[in-house]
Amino acid sequence: MSKALHPDVALKPPGAVPPLLPACAHYAGNEKFIRKVSAMRTETKLPFDITCDCEDGAPVGKEREHVRLLSSLI
Repeated sequence: MSKALHPDVALKPPGAVPPLLPACAHYAGNEKFIRKVSAMRTETKLPFDITCDCEDGAPVGKEREHVRLLSSLI
């Protein structure tokens, strides 16, 4: 029978460095804010996610154009 390990040891072996994870996801719906946060991520070189709103951020009746715009930006 093997010796039981404490969860701290089982999940993070001694000396192991945990990976860097994005600190947050920036939520943006309109073109202005999506362009701004995309430029900020590029300039700062910080690894964070951008969540683009393809429904609520789209102008009424122009949802398809909005999706095309978003796909060209990311």
